This record gives sequence, structure tokens and C-alpha cells, in this order.
Amino acid sequence: MKPLLRPFLRLLPKQQQLYVRQWARAVRNRGKARQFLGEGRVCACCGAHWKEYMPAGDPVRPGEICLKCGCGKRQRLFTLFWKKRIKPGKKRVLHFAPEVCLTRVMRADTAVEYMSVDIEPTFALMQADITSLPYSDRTYDVVVCSHVLEHVPDDAMAMRELFRVLRPGGQALVMVPQDFDRGATYENPAAVTPEDRYREFGQDDHVRIYGTDFVGRLQAAGFSVEAVWTKDIATAEEVALGDLRDDVIYVCTRP
Repeated sequence: MKPLLRPFLRLLPKQQQLYVRQWARAVRNRGKARQFLGEGRVCACCGAHWKEYMPAGDPVRPGEICLKCGCGKRQRLFTLFWKKRIKPGKKRVLHFAPEVCLTRVMRADTAVEYMSVDIEPTFALMQADITSLPYSDRTYDVVVCSHVLEHVPDDAMAMRELFRVLRPGGQALVMVPQDFDRGATYENPAAVTPEDRYREFGQDDHVRIYGTDFVGRLQAAGFSVEAVWTKDIATAEEVALGDLRDDVIYVCTRP
């Protein structure tokens, strides 16, 4: 980001700043694409071929970003899940904090009635708070909530709202960063500054580290929960093509 633009960037909400920075980084990365060109990797989201994906993250993780569509490992895994487990056809879909690459995947099915929301005025179609959604009960067939709940102070209320807006038999597809060596979810209400949260939770806008009790938290909202792991979705070849890691999508069904 050029120094001249930084004062204007600070006027935007924090989440929108993130999107602008990601966009600027993607533009710069186009010039780096040549070093990653080749065969051995095929992006599930956009079909681009690469020798390897670009490293990214804090700390930096290898094999992460597709330089064509900007997706990471979890978006490639979700795309495989969507294509294999979600039947094409008429359905209403609600997508939180939308990733552009996943929006394209879901809207490729023209029968899908798609809505995206975010608490900040970003690229979402509507601004809304996940703990107080402006939708009637039993409105949606599928809710997509990937790496959102760890940012929400009252995640129990958010989970109840996901349950409320789903139709009976509808599914919330939920992903969160999770420490599987930790039984109980760790929260610290005293960690309120970005510096405190980075120290306590590993990211300056996270408010907790989920443990293995995450399923119980979803069940407390009323959901029936199935944990679907990478090995349940992707073949060994697809794992290699997407450079996927062992990850989990929680399929939360409203009875």
C-alpha cells in the first residue's frame, strides 16, 4: 500500500481496510505469479494450475494462496465439500463475511438464491450483525459461516441466530480455527486491546481459542452436528492438488 493512501485507508472500518489491503496485495502478487506457474497443483475454486501456491499468513504458511482467485486451503476444501455434498437446485443460501472465491462457487448454481452479510459495509450484499439478524425464522436452507465465530463476543447468541434462520432440515456449514489439544475453549474478557488479543488468541481481532468442546457449544444452540474432515471429502489426489491440510467442516443441521 502506497504511503500516500494510508491516511485515507484509516478512515475505513477495520474489516474494510482488510479487504482493501487484500485487494492491493493480490494486484501486487500478479507480478509474482510467474515463479509459481507450472503443474502439480490445481485450484478447486477456479481451476488454475500452479507449481505451488503462494505462502501467506502470520506466521507464514507454505502452499496457501491461489494467485488467480485468492483462495486459501480452507476455501479449496470448502469448495470440494460444496461440489460433492450439496445437491444442485433451488435453495436459499446465507453467507457470512463472504469470500469472493466462494461466492462464485455457490452462485455457479443459478438456482441458488444467494445473500451475503457482514457486520462491516464490505463486499457483502447486506450489513448485519450475526447476533441479531434481520431475517424471519426458518428463512434459509444453507448458512455458510467460515472463520467468523472466533471474532464474535457472544458466539452463543450467534449460534442461536444461525439455528433460528434455518429451515427444519437446513444446514449451517461452520468452520473455525481450533486447538484440538485444548479441551475447553479459552476466553479472557480482560483481553480487549489488539495487542492483548494477539498475545492471548494469536490474532488481534479474535476473542477466543476454540477447544474440542466446540461441538457441544453448537449442540447447545439446538443443532445436530457432524464433523466432516478433509479425509471424508477429498481423495489423496485432491489433497495434493489443493495442498490441503487436515481440517474440519461442522455440518450443523436444524432438526
